[in-house]
Amino acid sequence: MKTFIIMICVACSCVCAYGQTIAHPWSVQDGGGGKSAGSGFTLMSSVGQPASGTITGTGFVLEGGFIPGLRQLSGSTSSLDVAVASAWNLLSVPFVTDDMRKTTLYSAAVSNAFAYTPSGYVVKDTLQNGAGYWLKFPSPQVVSMTGTSFAPETVDVSAGWNLIGTISYPALTANIVALSGAGITSPYFGYTVSGYYSEDTLKSGFGYWVKSSGSGKLAISTAPLIAPRAATSAAVLKNVRSVQGKQSSSFGGELDGFQQLHVHDVRGQERTLFFSGVAENIDVSRFELPPVPPGDMLDVRFRSQRVAELAGAQGKSEFPLQISGAVYPLTITWDGANDGGTYTLLVGSGKEKKEFPISGAGRVVLTDEDAVVKIGITSAQHAEMPKAYALYQNYPNPFNPSTTIRFDVPKASNISLKIYDVLGQEVETLVNEERGAGRYSVNFDAGNFPSGVYYFRIIAGDFSDVKKLLLAK
Repeated sequence: MKTFIIMICVACSCVCAYGQTIAHPWSVQDGGGGKSAGSGFTLMSSVGQPASGTITGTGFVLEGGFIPGLRQLSGSTSSLDVAVASAWNLLSVPFVTDDMRKTTLYSAAVSNAFAYTPSGYVVKDTLQNGAGYWLKFPSPQVVSMTGTSFAPETVDVSAGWNLIGTISYPALTANIVALSGAGITSPYFGYTVSGYYSEDTLKSGFGYWVKSSGSGKLAISTAPLIAPRAATSAAVLKNVRSVQGKQSSSFGGELDGFQQLHVHDVRGQERTLFFSGVAENIDVSRFELPPVPPGDMLDVRFRSQRVAELAGAQGKSEFPLQISGAVYPLTITWDGANDGGTYTLLVGSGKEKKEFPISGAGRVVLTDEDAVVKIGITSAQHAEMPKAYALYQNYPNPFNPSTTIRFDVPKASNISLKIYDVLGQEVETLVNEERGAGRYSVNFDAGNFPSGVYYFRIIAGDFSDVKKLLLAK
């Protein structure tokens, strides 16, 4: 095979990209970078985005690691390895093949292939290019495909959410153009076992969600000719892992100041919700998530289909949660700072309704699958200041291993809140500082204490009160 050298000059700077041969193949990842296996050649910056795999054509063979930005390979034979998780995956067919049946393309899948239409999910036996599909696999593995590559391409979309596939080569979302009445109104969402996350580059072989304001087409083209910067494969993988499951990254950091509620099921799956009674001038419609995945993957969102809610001008509001695909019991945790708003976790089951103040660290175990779970939010500007000191009975009581203690402070005061055993010996200090006027709650974690009766006492100015609590392990 002949070795070739490509010289690219930009602003009088010369970048050398040595073509690969069998003697020195290289592997290219997102953003560039890569080192040849022979002859000491180093690829200083890649042109385009990641390689699809082995390319064959008349008179040449390029092993995985070619420079995709320089190719016009529509009609050539390509191959691609796609790593799938032991769970539900969003996938698409990146090539044109002679047999587009799901059983041929994804023979190891243990589910049907689910496409999405305006009326909901539908099962597809024969798959199409440009569409995305949900498929479940029994174990982590690599799916290998070979076929005729295609690029650029247009994808049909309808008003609302669309599950799309991509072309044979990676494409930057910033370069996708809406045509013929379509309008992009959401980030592009991919999916991992950690949940939905926003994506800036559509990768070959995967499926993505996007919301459109109308019916039309999306024109998808390959990435720019020269990548903005080089990056090692290790750095790329680290960057990808850093955004998985972190919904705040999907919305440009707008959720950084929000309180967080974490929901875990017994399989170790976790999802996070965001809420605030303080944030202003934020359009909550931006926080909408794509449709709920099929099957048994944990999905937690507000009933509004958003990942975040804001009390806003309403002052006091209750926002129900929608939980699906969970294996109970669920553990709900929070570690929110007191930002002036008042937050409560409301759990209703039958005629019983429990309230758990959300302030500081807290934890609730939910065993009833039919329970209605809500977050109550009172914004800072609508929160009523207490008129007198008060110490409330802890909840729950009896407890194991943690409980919440609430108290009211009508004016700035030095607050002392301590725990004592039955002998009157101090065993824990919960608060010992000046607090401004407001309603407070603190968490007492007695995981390291033996079962028995304890007391908690508050001293605030001239006010003092004592109540009893019971730890039952």
